[in-house]
Amino acid sequence: MTAGATAPLAGRRARAAVGTRATPFLLAGTAFWLIVAVVAWHTPIASDFGQHAAAVQRVRDDWRHPSNPLLKTPGDGSPYYSPYIVALGLIARLTGAAGRQVVRACGPVNLAVLVAGVGAYARTLSGRRMAPVYALLAFTLLWGTRGKEWSGFSGVWSLTRGASYPSTFAVGLALLLWAWTDRVARGQRARPAACAGLGALFGVLLLIHPITALAAAVGVVAVLAARQRDWSRPVAAAWALGVAAAFAVALSWPYFDVFTLAGDSTVDEVHRRLYLHPWQWYGLATVGLPALALRARVGREGRRAVAGPPTSASRPTTRRTDRHGITGIHALTQQAAPGREGRRAAAGPPTSASRPATRRTDRHGITGMHALTQQAALGREGRRAAAGPPTSASRPATRRTDRHGVASMHALAQRAGPGRTDRRSVSGPLRPGNHAAHRQALRDPLLLMFAADCLIAGYGWVSGHYTYGRVFALLLVPPQFALAVELAAAPPWTRLRALLAPLAALALCFGLVAQIGAVVPRRLLPVAVGHPSRWADYGWAADRIPAGGVLLTDGYRAGHVLPAYGVYLVAPAWPDPSTPAADRARRFADVAAYLSPGTSAAGRAAIVRRYGVGWLLLTPGQRVPYDGRLVATGPRTGERLIRLSG
Repeated sequence: MTAGATAPLAGRRARAAVGTRATPFLLAGTAFWLIVAVVAWHTPIASDFGQHAAAVQRVRDDWRHPSNPLLKTPGDGSPYYSPYIVALGLIARLTGAAGRQVVRACGPVNLAVLVAGVGAYARTLSGRRMAPVYALLAFTLLWGTRGKEWSGFSGVWSLTRGASYPSTFAVGLALLLWAWTDRVARGQRARPAACAGLGALFGVLLLIHPITALAAAVGVVAVLAARQRDWSRPVAAAWALGVAAAFAVALSWPYFDVFTLAGDSTVDEVHRRLYLHPWQWYGLATVGLPALALRARVGREGRRAVAGPPTSASRPTTRRTDRHGITGIHALTQQAAPGREGRRAAAGPPTSASRPATRRTDRHGITGMHALTQQAALGREGRRAAAGPPTSASRPATRRTDRHGVASMHALAQRAGPGRTDRRSVSGPLRPGNHAAHRQALRDPLLLMFAADCLIAGYGWVSGHYTYGRVFALLLVPPQFALAVELAAAPPWTRLRALLAPLAALALCFGLVAQIGAVVPRRLLPVAVGHPSRWADYGWAADRIPAGGVLLTDGYRAGHVLPAYGVYLVAPAWPDPSTPAADRARRFADVAAYLSPGTSAAGRAAIVRRYGVGWLLLTPGQRVPYDGRLVATGPRTGERLIRLSG
C-alpha cells in the first residue's frame, strides 16, 4: 500500500479515536446513571409504583380489554393505559414476567433516556464541554432545601423511587424533543419528514403523560420562536404537518381519549401540595435566575445558540496572545480588515492617498495604533480617493459584524482581548438602533419557556386546578440550564460569573445535603441527614391473596403496595378519571362503614357481596367483627390478614 493511500486511512482512524474519546458528560452521566439505577433497583415498592405495576399486570392479563388497574371493573377510558404501560404489558405477556418485575426493570432505561435528554438539550445551548455536566448537576440537585418526592420531578431524592415511572420517561422524552426541534429549526429548511417525526413523538408523549406534554409543548414553541428564522410557505407547511401528525397519533389511540382530560379536576386536590412551602420544593433553583435575567438583557442566547456549531468557514483564525493578553498582529489584522489582496483587487493600484503609513511594531510584535487603525478601517475620504466612484465590483456586499451583531471597531475591540474590553460592553443597556439585539433577547428559548410555564403554574394556583402545578417539573429547567451555560462559558470570568460560581457551589452543597440520604445508607451519614422512609414489604400478604382477589382495607401503604401484586381494592388508592366521582365516594363510604364498630353484620355482608370482597386487612388498632379466619400477621407492621367466608 502506498503512502498516499495510507494517509487517508490514518486520518480516519485518528478522527475515530477522537470521536470515541470519553467526554466529561459521558463520565459524569454514566456515574449518575449507575448510582441512581442501583439505588432505585433496591428500593422497596412504594408510592405510585403499585399503580403502574397494576396497570401493566392488567394489560398482561388481557391486552385488548384490560380491567381497571385498581378496581374490579372495566377499564375503558382509563388514562393509565398509555403507550408506555401497554408496551410494558405486552413485554410482560411475551416474557411471562410479572407486571411489577417489568416496571422495575424499566428504571435504568428511563434514567438513560433522562440523562441523554439533559445532555442533548444542554448541547443546543452551549458548545462548551462542561455545559452538559453542569446542567445535569443543576437539574438533579437544585430543587428545594428538603428532599421531596413527586412523580416527574427529577431531583435525586425523587428519582430513587420514581425512576421506573412513566413520568420520568416523559421528562427525558421532552428534553430529547426540544433538542431535536432545535436541530430541525436550525437547518436550512425544515424537512416534512423530520417535522412529522417530531409531531408523532409529541403525540406519544401526550398519551404517556399529558401534563408533562403541556410543558413540553411550551418548550417546542419557545425553541421554534427562537431558532426558526425562515417561515416561508414550505417551512410553515412542514411544521403544520408535524402538528397534524401529533393530533393523528393522539386521536388514534384506542384505550382512552386524552383530550377529555382537559379541565378534569379529579386529581386537583392531590396536587395542591405542590404550591405549599415552595422554598422547600424549588428554592435552590432560584440561584439560576440571575443567569436567566442576563439572557433578557442581551440578545445572547449562548455562543453556540447564536452562532450555531462552528464550521470550517465560520471558525476564526487561532488567536495568539502574549502575556499581556494582547492579540498578535497576524490574527488581529486578519479579523480587523480584509486582506491586502482583496483591497488591491477592489481599489486598483495603490495611490499616495490610499497607501497606508509605515508599519511600526513594538518588541511584542504589535502594530502601532496609527498603522492598525489605517488597516482596520480606512476613512470614507481615503477610500473614495483610492477607489474612485464606487462601482458594483468595489462596493462591499455586506457589512461584516461579529456574532453579537456589533460592527467595525467595536467588534475589533471585542476580539482583541477580554482584558481590554469587558463583556459589559456587549451586555450593557440597549442603545438606540440596537433593536435587533432586543428582539433576539425576547426570542431566547429559555426566557420564553420560563415565562409561559410561570403563567401556567400561576393559572393553576388562581383557578384551583392544582394539577397544572406539575409543570414545575420542567419550569425549573430554564434557570437550571441558564446557570449551567453561564458557568460553562468561563473563562473569561465576568463579574456575574465570579459571583454565580460560589453561589452555585453553595446551592449545590445544600442540595446534596438535602438529597444525599436517598442514595447513601443511613449508617454512613450523620443522624441529622434525612432519608426517605422505607415502606414495609407486603409480600407476606401478597403470597396468600391470589391474583385478582379483592381486598378491603383503609391502610394507606397497603393500598399502594398490594395492587402491584395484582390485588384489587374496594376503594382506589389513586383517583382515576375513568371512575365516576360518585362511585369513588360510595366506595370510600362503604369501606368506612364496614370498619365502623357500629355497623351491623348484615350491613357488612351486603358490602362484601356488592364488591365481591374475599380478603380483609386490619391495622393493629382496628377491632372489627368479621366472618372469616385469620391467615397471617405482618412481621413489621402487625397488620392482620383475614380470609372472609363466602
